[in-house]
Amino acid sequence: MRSIAAASLLSLLTTACLPDNPSLDDETDETGDTSETGEDGGERVEDGLLGCPSGESCTIVAVSQTIDDRVDLFTAAGSGASYRGSLEVDLKPNPSGDISGENLDEPYGLAWDGQALHVLVGHYPTRELGSLLSFPAASLAAYAPGSTVASSDWFAGGTTTELGVGLLPLEREEPLSMLAHPITGELLIASFANDLTVPEVAWTVASELLLLASGSASPSAVEVGCAGAWSIIALDDDADALALACDGDEAVAIVE
Repeated sequence: MRSIAAASLLSLLTTACLPDNPSLDDETDETGDTSETGEDGGERVEDGLLGCPSGESCTIVAVSQTIDDRVDLFTAAGSGASYRGSLEVDLKPNPSGDISGENLDEPYGLAWDGQALHVLVGHYPTRELGSLLSFPAASLAAYAPGSTVASSDWFAGGTTTELGVGLLPLEREEPLSMLAHPITGELLIASFANDLTVPEVAWTVASELLLLASGSASPSAVEVGCAGAWSIIALDDDADALALACDGDEAVAIVE
């Protein structure tokens, strides 16, 4: 299972009961057996917003709705309703759609690592600093297709409360896009590092590539030699080389 991000807003997830070392064309073998993952690494996830019935492969499209503070889920292939449901990520409610001042949250990049859907939130805990949300698939199994997982179901008082959702401050400005490394499972996050609301000529701060291992409390960082890294893609199947598109200086950085 690998996620694909386009313009930091759309992710394509291919699932076969959430296998361990997934790829875009994962299929079950002739007996229908798969590697099964869940909250404890062994529970099969067949139901809910990110589940797939035993012996089947499913393709799920996840879309960040940046203005509505929501991630929508759709079934692109396999069984299940076309509209899977949605995840509300409104951590700083903005009455009447007011996004001025500190009211921005804005979910951006998405990534799937085989067990959880990860969502970059651009302006939480402050307008200048972003965070990473992680939704374990097994924790969403109780939600019927078409359900909305309200922010109040898992978040209150500035912290996560239920469903095993992770919230990790990245202490970086505008982390916009990411992918899950297919071999190590690390999350590779491109930090834009500049304020998107100012003119492009002001995007001069050097961007970073953040590497976050599973269970780590903070990412390590590598400078990528360009400013305003907007998107990140792998250049080979093993992600030995990455390309970051940088709007600040209209360059592409290649990281090996």
